[in-house]
Amino acid sequence: MQRRMNFTTVYLRTEDRILGYKDQYGAWRGVVNELVTRKADVGINLLAMTTERLEAIDFLPPILNDRMMVHIRKDKMEISTVRHILSPFALKLWLAVSLVIIVFAVLLAVTAAINLKYSHEKVLALRHFSLQNSWWCVLGIFCQQATVEISNHPAGQDITPRSWSCRLVHATLCLTAAVLFAAYSATFVSFLTVRRYELPFSDFRGLLKNGKYRLGILHGSSTTNYFQKARDPILLDVYKKLIQPNEDSFVADDIEGLRNVCHSHNYAYVISIYNSIPALSKYIHCSITGVPEAYYSYTASIIITKDNPYKKLFQRHVQEMRRSGILNRIRKDAWWEDLEDDFRGASAGGTTLDTVTVFYHILAAGLLLSTFLVVLEKMWWKMRVQFRNKS
Repeated sequence: MQRRMNFTTVYLRTEDRILGYKDQYGAWRGVVNELVTRKADVGINLLAMTTERLEAIDFLPPILNDRMMVHIRKDKMEISTVRHILSPFALKLWLAVSLVIIVFAVLLAVTAAINLKYSHEKVLALRHFSLQNSWWCVLGIFCQQATVEISNHPAGQDITPRSWSCRLVHATLCLTAAVLFAAYSATFVSFLTVRRYELPFSDFRGLLKNGKYRLGILHGSSTTNYFQKARDPILLDVYKKLIQPNEDSFVADDIEGLRNVCHSHNYAYVISIYNSIPALSKYIHCSITGVPEAYYSYTASIIITKDNPYKKLFQRHVQEMRRSGILNRIRKDAWWEDLEDDFRGASAGGTTLDTVTVFYHILAAGLLLSTFLVVLEKMWWKMRVQFRNKS
């Protein structure tokens, strides 16, 4: 702007080093006060546009659209559990799948029984598709097993139905199982490859309901004014319960707020995700994450004194810089573009041992259970043999 408009700049720093707010006496503080008292003409820090500020100063055309989001410390990564095995399908869908398995097993057994009555291949149909064998056949198809060993039938031998009625049931069963298996696999793979973190709450309502977190606010920012004058009753409750009682403990700068997040497990801090987080990440020693739905959007720009004679000239150059793409280029150079996925509580990564531990537990439990059943079966057969010998 200085190069385009050919002016000389004298930089001033506010004594209190805050952006600007109106205190309890109605006097402005911070950068806004410097413009109100005419000690400066322009405030180069990007300030959020609020109704209260617009009454005291003017803004140049919008430069940045940003979000103020609640951030907390990122602790434990959510590992795979039995819940993850069931999560790809909703409860109603699992019930529907179970019902389909039962219906197909009964339908296959019934068609085989009818075929047994009216067909000359009676022994073959009876042996292959009794109710018990139909159950194992349907379950094997849903588990994508090409062949299933059933009673009195060698493993790997073709057990495809011979009658057309059974074949139609069998074909419909295979198609249904393939579609359901593909849908389940696609969702289940995402649970293994995407790392999810356990968030104690997901929005402002959850923050209030949690009741354990203190909410940190930057002193002199517009955040307090936003919650105080919000029309949403949830946001008003956030102000009354979490902000107003702690006004004396507001942080002086964002670095202090982020460090408080690292030092305290139950401390949440409201900060801009595009403007501040990337630039300040080198000053903190822990991983933080944004709460996806606990945010509000705002528009920020450079401020200028009321009735400034050069206001229209500044506005024209800002608009020209936007139309020519200069503002967009500056924004990309100064702020980060790929932050959207970093604050959703999930990030892609390789599958680790922790993410598949639950499956080893299931495998171990199956081995122990099968060993236990083998011992019981052996004891049972010994008792039967002894009983027969005595009789």
